[in-house]
Amino acid sequence: MAAAHLATHLKPAELKSLRQLLEKKRTELQSRTLGHLASANESETNLAESMDQAAREFDVGEQLDRANRESALLTEVALSRMNDGSYGVSEESGEQIPLGRLQALPWTRLTAREEEVLERALRDHR
Repeated sequence: MAAAHLATHLKPAELKSLRQLLEKKRTELQSRTLGHLASANESETNLAESMDQAAREFDVGEQLDRANRESALLTEVALSRMNDGSYGVSEESGEQIPLGRLQALPWTRLTAREEEVLERALRDHR
């Protein structure tokens, strides 16, 4: 069913452009992760000089690493959905996700309205 929506929703050139955005993001995340690993190794060398600084860097590094993993996962899921023909269709409702939203957030899995509802529900639970 999703593939039928996709055929009328996104043109091959649009899909190609979105795939390039996703692949660029994946490469950026991989480079950032490698840079973080190099930085972490350098920090370990200087650990004896400043335990507080190393602890702060570790915390920031952990947060960055987690964000990179989450972004990489979203990117991989989006590329996988392109391959199976379900890209550009909301996982929640099956509605088409507008091209503008996909261009801004090529890894998105929900329409803007659905994302807002989800974010509101998460805020209300806190």
